[in-house]
Amino acid sequence: MIDFHCHLDLYPDPHAVRDECVKRGMYVLSVTTTPSAWEGTSALAVDSQRIRTGLGLHPQLAQERQGELTLFDRRLPETRYVGEIGLDRSPEFRKHWETQVAVFEHILGKCRDAGGRIMSIHSRRAGGAVLDYLERFPGVGTPVLHWFSGSIRELERAIELGCWFSIGPAMLSGEKGRVLAAHMPRERVLTESDGPFAQVDGEVLKPWDVDRAINDLGAIWTLRPKEVEEILHQNLNSLVRPIADRFIYFAYGSNMLTGRLRQRTPSAVVIGTGFIEGYRLTFDKVSTDGSGKCTIVPTDNPTDHVYGVLFHIDSSEMAALDEAEGLGKGYRKCKLQIATLNDRLHAIAYVADKVDPLLLPYDWYQEFVVAGAVEHGLPASYIDGLRSVTRPDPNVDRSTRNRTILS
Repeated sequence: MIDFHCHLDLYPDPHAVRDECVKRGMYVLSVTTTPSAWEGTSALAVDSQRIRTGLGLHPQLAQERQGELTLFDRRLPETRYVGEIGLDRSPEFRKHWETQVAVFEHILGKCRDAGGRIMSIHSRRAGGAVLDYLERFPGVGTPVLHWFSGSIRELERAIELGCWFSIGPAMLSGEKGRVLAAHMPRERVLTESDGPFAQVDGEVLKPWDVDRAINDLGAIWTLRPKEVEEILHQNLNSLVRPIADRFIYFAYGSNMLTGRLRQRTPSAVVIGTGFIEGYRLTFDKVSTDGSGKCTIVPTDNPTDHVYGVLFHIDSSEMAALDEAEGLGKGYRKCKLQIATLNDRLHAIAYVADKVDPLLLPYDWYQEFVVAGAVEHGLPASYIDGLRSVTRPDPNVDRSTRNRTILS
């Protein structure tokens, strides 16, 4: 079993709870609420290969513990896991909102600078704001939204941003929690207890009570508990795979459309949007179908921008992306510096070897590009420019086939 969010150190007898987790062979992420608690909580995991400790600063404690950020920074290189962090807009904590935001931004920036972390994130009454800040820090790592209770629209946005979700018996005891769980992608779900804070029917939850969540998920997914456990363990293995096993890809053409890219590379997760300075977009890459496809051309004018979308993709799918992009068949692969809202990243992109300025894109191809730009909120004036030139595809079958994919 997996408990991806509990507070081992806050049980009345943490060693007894730890020992029972070890006895049961559980995988546990023991989160902390302050950086000063991390060292002692980590000691609980010394004798277990399956217990990990998250370095956290809980938003409800941000006001009184913001002075521990220097300790957070010092401890961060020692762990892959960060949590519990986040934002809380509940009435009793709203008065310290600015401090919460400052702490959260600091932590996200440090995680990004450290190469990314797996983060267990609190978002009570603050789902939209948490997602806003995650968008502003591409490359921050993998967010796991603990006990997510936002709206369906916020959930859809979180999914698009590549968030994961940890859900427990307390969340699934209510109708809203079950509805949200049913909408979450199965391949990004883990179980949690949130003990000793979470309770069901007045009973404090222990890590092994995640078996209740497994049964509830079985009912939601119409699967046997054993099948649910298999999915959860596959998910955990996927989540903890080293960041080094992924690469960053900058899509500026039809692959900006997430659904189209995921048909080619299923692991693709949106990091955010960005742009290349000193380049312009053209539709004159020579294609085998007689039309022009997207490419980028250097202009040496820093005010010229090509906008696009940044994705994390598993390294095992690099060959599939090369094939889809036509590497060696009209495109070459290069690494470019991409500017984001508050950072610069290096990402792989594909650039045409051969162009013909007389070519125009087929209408269906242009629609893919525009749809991707609209999906990710690229500037309206830039999108208008994408719509400026096109021509119909004389091959009706090909046009119909691609429009079916688009729809």
